[in-house]
Amino acid sequence: MGGVDMFCPKCGNEVEQGAMFCPKCGNMLMPQEPVDLTKSMSDSVGPVQNSGNGYGAQPVQQPYQPVQPPVGKHVEPKKSKAPLIAAIIALIVVALGVAGFCMRSTLAMIINPEEQVKEALKSSAGNLQTSFDTVMSDSSLASTQVAGKNDFTYSLHIDRATVNGSDYLSYVKADTLNMHLQMSPEDKVIAGTMGLAQGTGKSSVIEMKIYMDTNNVYFSIPALCSKSFYMKTDDVFRDSGISYSDMFSYMGKAASTSNISAYSGIIQAVVKDVFGAVDSFIDELSYDKLGRVTFNGEQGDVKATQFAITVTEQNVKNFANNVIENVFNDDTLKPYLAFVSGYVTKDTCKNAVTNAELGFGQFVVNAAITNKKELVSVSFDTNSITTYKGSAFKAELKLLGREKKNDCIYVNIGSDELDMDAMASSSGDNIKIDVKVTPKSGNISNQYLRLYMDAAMKGMDASSGSLVINSLTLDGNIDGTSLDVAMSGSADYKQISSLDFRSSDFANAINASRMTASQENEVSSEVIKNISVLKNVLSDDMYNNIYRQMFGSSSIKSFY
Repeated sequence: MGGVDMFCPKCGNEVEQGAMFCPKCGNMLMPQEPVDLTKSMSDSVGPVQNSGNGYGAQPVQQPYQPVQPPVGKHVEPKKSKAPLIAAIIALIVVALGVAGFCMRSTLAMIINPEEQVKEALKSSAGNLQTSFDTVMSDSSLASTQVAGKNDFTYSLHIDRATVNGSDYLSYVKADTLNMHLQMSPEDKVIAGTMGLAQGTGKSSVIEMKIYMDTNNVYFSIPALCSKSFYMKTDDVFRDSGISYSDMFSYMGKAASTSNISAYSGIIQAVVKDVFGAVDSFIDELSYDKLGRVTFNGEQGDVKATQFAITVTEQNVKNFANNVIENVFNDDTLKPYLAFVSGYVTKDTCKNAVTNAELGFGQFVVNAAITNKKELVSVSFDTNSITTYKGSAFKAELKLLGREKKNDCIYVNIGSDELDMDAMASSSGDNIKIDVKVTPKSGNISNQYLRLYMDAAMKGMDASSGSLVINSLTLDGNIDGTSLDVAMSGSADYKQISSLDFRSSDFANAINASRMTASQENEVSSEVIKNISVLKNVLSDDMYNNIYRQMFGSSSIKSFY
């Protein structure tokens, strides 16, 4: 039998039995049992055949066989990586899909910005038409009834009052204005009280009662005089430049809601026909992408893409002709158009538009659109009109609300005469109003007037509500007069069935414009008798000064 051989499974080199490493390539060798090649040969080819010379066949070396692991050790078959790779690919696809879904608006703005701005403008126009229809369809417009009589209660504490550097709060003790006014728009009547108090929530120390109708203004100050007085309403309001009767046109019956109701269907039809031509007008305009812009608003920053939109004379003419086409094809309006068919026809209207010389060439409107296709800014400047030679004018409207874009509105107007910036913000119950007007004409520089209010609405509806005024300020510098006034307080309203006062409550009222000598003496005597009530209103120094001017005395002790 031949000896036992051992070979390196890596390079095939013969190694000594029991060697741990191959001396040729250094490969680590697995422990093996000695292999009897003679036995292996006999097992594989059968008994050894003689060649006739008396000697058996020489041992034949077996080809290399893979080394088997030691007995008793289990080796797991090698697992495929295909499922893991597939899972990773699926995760990547899903992630890309989610990212694409989230960024689809941004991608759309990048790929086709013109279509995005068109959609935003059309959507805004549609929302405007819907809002108009809602207002015109309101049941209050379909009725001749007015909202009713209203009751208003105000309490405004003067926190600061400085005029030309002088602190007016140092002249008074009563620093709170209390008002309780009732209005009846259908009768054009205002009645109530106005008083002064020392501190918020305090009762008035002096009060004036008033009653106004279209004929007279009645008033009395019971703490000073028991007499009542009256003046002609027209005389009172003439100097103010306000018509007393016209003032009620915004409150109720004088607004002629019955007339609006009668024509609301016609108005809605015309508005619908106008908006029906807007989409095609928007499609005709030219759009140039200007780039990204960030607007700083009361409720946070808003990022958008700005566009320059060019409007030509032909665009305007096409829009007008489309409106005319819609109006004359509107079944709602045909009965009314029949009355003027002999004088005005669709063709005559369209020919007039076509032949009109508008003379402005073209102008540019800037608009800013968010990735959600929301219109957030529209601006216009007369400098963009190619043939314009008039006074400079520019305007911008910005909608920068967080929840709804119109929750925060900015208006900026500029002209040769003045600049105006206005902001109205609503968030939950809170409202803020900020208006600043800056005159640009005249010889005085650095002029401005600013009104700011920060308030909260509580439970407001058609029948009642309240407004908590956190801050109401008025400051500015107009015609050399500087002022800085700040107030806080509350305002409440509710609907009522009747007013507390009547003109009969001011019986035997004296005509304040035509008092007789006897009446003047009687009133003066009573006022002097009750003059000490002003000590609760004015500071001691102010009261003493007034008293000395009235009575020519350096001391008021003798009066008491």
